[in-house]
Amino acid sequence: MNQPSKPTGEQADALLAELNHPLLDCDDKSRLLALMAPNTADAWDDALAATKALIAKREQATSV
Repeated sequence: MNQPSKPTGEQADALLAELNHPLLDCDDKSRLLALMAPNTADAWDDALAATKALIAKREQATSV
């Protein structure tokens, strides 16, 4: 049985950078961190994509 790959330092750096975005509040960060709970590279990729999507949505809403 294949073990899922573990997250990399590069993934951690990317997520930390995005999670520190000023448009994210504590509730946002909690939900996004929960996506990382499986602690696999795929879960972290999904969390990063969700974080970027939420930031883009917030930026679009504030630019109107």
